[in-house]
Amino acid sequence: MLAGIEVPRGTPEHMAEHSYEYFQQGIRGIKAKVGSDPVRDAECIQAIREKLGRGISLRADANCGYTLSEAKTFCRLVEASGAGLELLEQPLETHDLAGFRELRNATALPIEVDESAYSLSMVGLILNTRPPTSSTRNAPKRVGSRGHGVGRGRRGRASVDCHRTEWGVGLKVAASCTSARRSRMRTRGGVHRDHDPRASAEERLQLEDGYLRVPTGPGLGLELDDEKIEAFRTRE
Repeated sequence: MLAGIEVPRGTPEHMAEHSYEYFQQGIRGIKAKVGSDPVRDAECIQAIREKLGRGISLRADANCGYTLSEAKTFCRLVEASGAGLELLEQPLETHDLAGFRELRNATALPIEVDESAYSLSMVGLILNTRPPTSSTRNAPKRVGSRGHGVGRGRRGRASVDCHRTEWGVGLKVAASCTSARRSRMRTRGGVHRDHDPRASAEERLQLEDGYLRVPTGPGLGLELDDEKIEAFRTRE
């Protein structure tokens, strides 16, 4: 699966340099955090694309930070720039399905919702919105593991995205890789590389040519190092 990582908000120059640092480490998927000033955010997306070229996956996550007007402005500017943004994640507030519907009619950029898909009933509302509003990523936490979801693209075709945005030990990433491999649903996206120091408690996932190799061992495919785990044990 594609190895990607989130890049925090900043100036266009800073975000481009930050992204390039990860690129040099072998990362080929960038998800830029946006959701403040739509004009500057669009400039950030363009700066990252110009710095890293066309050989990377580039996405943006607004974390509910835009109004409908701001989201339209961002999408219009990004489309005009030709930056090749793959999708915009959660640009509007969680329950603003009418706004998502209007935004989908105003842009050709794929719009993804994850924070809105917090329950099965919300997933049903998203899928039944006419015209189709978005593709969802994160399944409700009570009914599935974070990193999976179902949704509809602009033409109504159901889609599934399997990529992670949460930090933690490598076992979480291994679980996402394994479940995506075993899923019969169409998958896209990447796995965000783990920087948590606790990841040293198990063997590292292999990063090759921008992709994480799916573990093939028993269970989740990784073997824990008991000696390293002992270093993190807490005692009263």
